[in-house]
Amino acid sequence: MHQQELGKQIASLRKHKGWDQTEMGRRAGVSRAFVCNLERGVGGDPGLRKVLRILALFSRTLEIREVGEPPTLDDLLEEQES
Repeated sequence: MHQQELGKQIASLRKHKGWDQTEMGRRAGVSRAFVCNLERGVGGDPGLRKVLRILALFSRTLEIREVGEPPTLDDLLEEQES
């Protein structure tokens, strides 16, 4: 997954919760500017710990997969729900 795609997914999760960037940043212990850059996929390396803290707000985590591996049924169902 590219940084821009991760950012889009995080923005979607945030909006689904009804939070603005400031609120999500407050809950994750990061600045609104950090959230903005992360969602836009800019600003260099966001840092794994910060990204994991943000994903934990939405009961999400990162998964390591082989590149090109097709999505699982769970992945497809989750994508359809969002």
